Amino acid sequence: MSEQSIPVKVVSALVHEIRNPLTDITLSTHILKTGISDNRLTTFLDIITRGSERMTTC
Repeated sequence: MSEQSIPVKVVSALVHEIRNPLTDITLSTHILKTGISDNRLTTFLDIITRGSERMTTC
C-alpha cells in the first residue's frame, strides 16, 4: 500500500462518518416539518435543514 493511499482512505472514512448523521438530521427535519404548523418552528427546522444540506454537499 502506498503512502499516498493511506491519507486518501482516512479522509474518505471521515467524510463518510460526518455525512451519515447529517443525512439523518436532514431527513428528520423534513419529517418533523410535515407535522408542524407553527411558522416559528418551521423557520428553525428550515435553518437546520439548510445547514445540514450545505455541509453534506461540500
